[in-house]
Amino acid sequence: MTRTPKIGIAVLVALVAIQLVPVSRTNPPETGPIETPADVRVVLERSCYDCHSNQTAWPWYSRVAPASWLVARDVNPARDRPLRPTGSP
Repeated sequence: MTRTPKIGIAVLVALVAIQLVPVSRTNPPETGPIETPADVRVVLERSCYDCHSNQTAWPWYSRVAPASWLVARDVNPARDRPLRPTGSP
């Protein structure tokens, strides 16, 4: 066996092995609605809720490592920065 197939097999084994590393994809309970006008709420729900709320719609690639690590790395800290309309304290 030459060097190239061995490297390919090693990469394949590594890609399969990293699928065993768990990633938390939870949606904790909501703390309450954001008090905003209806038109603003629609935009926030469409554009921001997937990362900045506990109503994340996890895409299919959030179940495939290493993309799952990147998605969780973005969503989890974003939940700590809740949505607030401009000018709120």
